[in-house]
Amino acid sequence: MKNCILWMLTTGLLVACVSNSTPAPASQVSSDTPLPTKTIAVLATSTIFPTDIPTTAPTVTPIPCLTSNNTASEHEWCPENVSMLFDISSGDGGGDITAPPPPNLILYADGSLFITHAYITQDTYRVQILFKKLNRQEICQHLNTFEEIGYLDYDPLSYEFIGGSPIVKGAYGSTMIDINAWKSHHGDYYELGYFLRDELTGELANELQAQGIDISERKGWPTIAPELRKAYYFLCGYPVENFEIYQPEKLGVWMLPIEKRYLPNYGNPEEWLLAKPSLAEMFSKIDLNGAEKDLYVVLTGDESKRVYDFLDQSYMSRVFYEENTSGEIEYFILLARPLLPYELPGCFDSQIPAPNSPKPNFTLACSPADGVLPIPESLTP
Repeated sequence: MKNCILWMLTTGLLVACVSNSTPAPASQVSSDTPLPTKTIAVLATSTIFPTDIPTTAPTVTPIPCLTSNNTASEHEWCPENVSMLFDISSGDGGGDITAPPPPNLILYADGSLFITHAYITQDTYRVQILFKKLNRQEICQHLNTFEEIGYLDYDPLSYEFIGGSPIVKGAYGSTMIDINAWKSHHGDYYELGYFLRDELTGELANELQAQGIDISERKGWPTIAPELRKAYYFLCGYPVENFEIYQPEKLGVWMLPIEKRYLPNYGNPEEWLLAKPSLAEMFSKIDLNGAEKDLYVVLTGDESKRVYDFLDQSYMSRVFYEENTSGEIEYFILLARPLLPYELPGCFDSQIPAPNSPKPNFTLACSPADGVLPIPESLTP
């Protein structure tokens, strides 16, 4: 199982689920003097999995989506593009690059399931997007689990803070849990993960008591219903077994030039060993026209694969340098990550699905006989 933790990146704050498994390490430049010492490493080789616009049913011939039927024992409906989404927004903090992180977990109607997975290599955090394809019954098991938990009937407005406002603000951001099945449910829960961890560790309560603050009435704590708690445990503790590293069709690259005098703020730079595309070439494709908040370019095809492999098929803000045509060394802070199906990237947030995305042209049907998945009883602190 994994812990949903908050960790500080060079770019700001990013929330991810971390497990103890450690993929192959990525090398780093260890000297302040620029040296061409980086060896290109590839963590895995896989085929391209989903298309950028999945529109067919997972295991059956598409059925024209005209009507839906719900009974006590079976559900048949016209699905949305996204069937399940779990996302923890960053709290206070910021950075030079404001690239939007992908959702912690997202399940599409065609069974494409993506999760973010963080690991540590050589005392450095790395994050990957992992992928696997679910069949119809597996999709239904996920959705049935939320009905079994009771989350599909949970009222998000019942997530209230005793006394009217939270005792901590901005530390861990909000938790979003969206389910689009035979019932649709959207919930945005401020600081949910923080308070659930405090239930296990008592860290916040102990700190306040040490300051002589009376917490007997739990003012500032939220009311967390069992169905919300179980939904969070299920999503945050999602196992990473039987996933592959996602091989994207599109790679978003966010980058920003850095003056040499500011390099001590970022650590040792790494040499950019790719001739195609070069850092300067990628940066030249960014539309600067005064929109400095959106300093990114989308790569496809061979360029996307070369950059993705060079970055160890992971994403993290890193500083690179290269020699330009005038013989000068230029430095860039860079973060590149796979773009998900239907994703329209931006500065702080992405839109999934992007506006005007085509909806699935098939129906889905689930019943209790499809089963449910195990529900964790708690989280590891």
